[in-house]
Amino acid sequence: MKPQLTKIALVLSLTVSFSTTSFANVIQTSTPASSDSYWNGNGWTWQELGSVTLAQGTNTISSLTSAVALKDQGWGGQDNSNGVLVSLFANGVDLYNIRVASATHVWTTQNYNITNNPSILNDLNVALDSVNWSTSPTVKLVMNATPFAYGGWELHTQNASFSVSSTVPESAYIAMLITGLLSFGASRKKNNQQNYQLAFAGKAAS
Repeated sequence: MKPQLTKIALVLSLTVSFSTTSFANVIQTSTPASSDSYWNGNGWTWQELGSVTLAQGTNTISSLTSAVALKDQGWGGQDNSNGVLVSLFANGVDLYNIRVASATHVWTTQNYNITNNPSILNDLNVALDSVNWSTSPTVKLVMNATPFAYGGWELHTQNASFSVSSTVPESAYIAMLITGLLSFGASRKKNNQQNYQLAFAGKAAS
């Protein structure tokens, strides 16, 4: 590795050791999804409408907002389970669910803001605290349509999206940067060695 690159990595390493209490704010928004979930006689499954993968080491979610247009075509009354959830998953394990919309018999656009529900925000962060980041898990917030399991009922959704604001230790970002720099240095060294070998081979052939 070149001396300059070594110095940069050393400075960043020292920065990591002194920045464990500093946090960076991260805002992520899912891609709006247009979908149609409905009962088809073959059973019910959640249908993913969008997701975001949380940055490694995320320790707090400070806000979560969502919007979705939805309608059910059920017979009789309403059921709140016929709607939309935002769920926290770690390596595919469902850790916590938030109901952000419940369908009615007419099209409605429903907005959700978790800051209006501080107890739910607290419970979400308690679930997030259970994640063992040392194992480098894939942690996602996923928006799912959840059709009610009853024959003749349907759930239709359109333009579903959500946005989440979270904090992650800046040291995690710096560590990622160091890794990238080290990889870049190793790659350049390998390329230089290959170029030298090719040049040497060319001279030998001549």
